[in-house]
Amino acid sequence: MAFNATQLFSRGRDFIVHPRTRRIAIWTVSIVVAFGVLLGLVAPPLLRGKIAGDLSQKLYREVTIEQIRLNPYAMTATMRG
Repeated sequence: MAFNATQLFSRGRDFIVHPRTRRIAIWTVSIVVAFGVLLGLVAPPLLRGKIAGDLSQKLYREVTIEQIRLNPYAMTATMRG
């Protein structure tokens, strides 16, 4: 059962331009972007206060954190100060 290259190309193109496939692709990209925005912009201010408070209690001295950076795509976190 050999396939012709033009038939395969045609079937692949029909799959890509199908409205359902586009809708799924748009939702997937939207979810990935929302995940990045949520973890990259919203989480650091919330984490800064929580981490500083917990460290202050455990170390019995005042702890301040100047900056927290999260990169959800590279899975990295950086704390300064």
